[in-house]
Amino acid sequence: MMLAIAECYETGVYAITSEGRVTLTDEIQFGEIRRRHNPRTVESLYAEGWSIQIECGH
Repeated sequence: MMLAIAECYETGVYAITSEGRVTLTDEIQFGEIRRRHNPRTVESLYAEGWSIQIECGH
């Protein structure tokens, strides 16, 4: 899971908004990354059509 998160940040799949939220910028690339790094857990963790909105701890 950590490798997927790191790759998403490195490739710009996640962005931090001016409100301090982490948002998803590329759903297709995100799906490819998460499936590559988490092949056995992805289907149980995510449903199709979801979006990511995470508060930053700043």
